Amino acid sequence: MPCRTEDWGDDTKEEKEIQKLTRMLCSACVGLETKGWDMPTLELKKWWEKHQKEDERRLAMERAERKKNRLRKQAISKLTPEERKALGL
Repeated sequence: MPCRTEDWGDDTKEEKEIQKLTRMLCSACVGLETKGWDMPTLELKKWWEKHQKEDERRLAMERAERKKNRLRKQAISKLTPEERKALGL
């Protein structure tokens, strides 16, 4: 499960380290689940459940953005050069 797919480039050193550690923890949790093991602590279990929900929301937003961009490109491709110019495209 990807934790964050984009690199915004303006993150601080500390933020990048947190993101790195989060990806590592996420990967470890995926490994535990894949083997059918329980999370070793309640705290980790709660973090993992919250993290999975956040990932799902982020992935849904990314899918919606890709769909919107695809639809926009399709709509623009149907316009004549004159229509594009009138719209400032």
